[in-house]
Amino acid sequence: MRFDPKAAANSAKDIRTFEDEVLGTIEFVLPSIGEQIELSKLPAEEGVKRLIFLMLSPCNPDLLMTDIEKIDAVTFKHLSDFVAKSLDFRPETKN
Repeated sequence: MRFDPKAAANSAKDIRTFEDEVLGTIEFVLPSIGEQIELSKLPAEEGVKRLIFLMLSPCNPDLLMTDIEKIDAVTFKHLSDFVAKSLDFRPETKN
């Protein structure tokens, strides 16, 4: 199979699903490289909030940034961990 960068760009906003043990089914899209670059210019906490919003809002059209800001700290931590895992491309290592 040959990698097709145009196909990758076209499928970048495909909705993906993940079964989380704590949160249940999460529907999300991955951010583009351009979006990640823009988010990296923000303070860390603001960048994480916006990244979570960016990933969840396409699947939840009524979601507002203020909704993200109202999420309790424990749930937000689970979402942050999910985002970190979703964007971690390093191979898994075995201990």
